Amino acid sequence: MNDEALRESTPADKLFDYVDIGDVTTGRISEDVESYSFGEAPSRARRLANPGDVIVSTVRTYLRAIAQVTEMEADRVFSTGFAVLRPIDGVTEPRFLAYALSSEQVMDEIVATSVGVGYPAIAGTALHRIKVPSHNLQTQRAIADYLDHETAGIDVMIGKLDQLADALKVRRRVVIQSALGSLFDGELVPLWKILFPVKDQNHPGEEILSVYRDHGVIPKSSRDDNFNRTPSDLSAYQLVRPTDVVINKMKAWQGSLGVSPHRGIVSPDYQVARITAEVEPNFLHLVLRSPLMIPQYRARSIGVRPAQWRLYWDDFADLRIPLPPAEVQRRITEELHEVTSNIDTMQIKLAELKALLTERRQALITEVVTGRKDVACAQPS
Repeated sequence: MNDEALRESTPADKLFDYVDIGDVTTGRISEDVESYSFGEAPSRARRLANPGDVIVSTVRTYLRAIAQVTEMEADRVFSTGFAVLRPIDGVTEPRFLAYALSSEQVMDEIVATSVGVGYPAIAGTALHRIKVPSHNLQTQRAIADYLDHETAGIDVMIGKLDQLADALKVRRRVVIQSALGSLFDGELVPLWKILFPVKDQNHPGEEILSVYRDHGVIPKSSRDDNFNRTPSDLSAYQLVRPTDVVINKMKAWQGSLGVSPHRGIVSPDYQVARITAEVEPNFLHLVLRSPLMIPQYRARSIGVRPAQWRLYWDDFADLRIPLPPAEVQRRITEELHEVTSNIDTMQIKLAELKALLTERRQALITEVVTGRKDVACAQPS
């Protein structure tokens, strides 16, 4: 485990692709990862891996980020948030190890063994002691061959669903940009004339809200993919009223902001602002989240690297947006709602289908690895 790492003496100009925890899903490492020079890379960009090694997330273990490293990925550098496990030659089939670690019983034990509330993690030594199903090398290879065949079809379908989802996101952006683009050629108004910052705290009984890049401001309880732990003391959380603007200062550059349709409370790390001018809230929501604005948030965010970027109020408030007459705002909002709601419905259906396929993949791996499904008798489908 963790046999190789970049040395601190590595030349500052050495370039590499960096794999972070969020780049691993469904047993695969994303092709779209950030590139850095050693001198500018995050301090956790240190782990090295060989083809056949298996990377396992030891932080935020609830994400279940596990994948086998291929020849194409061997030149990448991995976060120290991963443990790099190297199969012993002649004892362990690398593909079997990856499947065994991905099985429900092993993943459940990794998560259960993790410690910490907001950022659960498992120590490398504790991970190394976790037991996995044991088979001889011949059986391991038979299991790996069977699962390679069976999961390949599922992975192809998941990949096509991802492609469709990406195409819908592009379509949505194009539609919004087309409808709003010409407005930015006219008179623009600074946001400080429309909004003012508020920080109304000590409302612990209100519903907790979250800000999503893809969904805007929604109740945290409405999603099952928000793994941020809620503290027991909510007195510092800020009150949000319907039509308030909520900005995730850490992720505004990704589009995590919007006008809230809900009443509730949000993290004290967020920025809350209240509308003070005649503006249609739904129109403001569309404009603030439009592809024309998000690059400006990135340009004004402050920090050495993306993980440290913050968009502060003064830099946000000085941005300018179009503010046409109220009837124009309403017309544009209604027209865009009709189109984008259809796209959103299709995206929801794609996400539901992907979740079902992912669940089926996980169940199949568990059945075969644990021996509940005998591959010696099973015929590939």
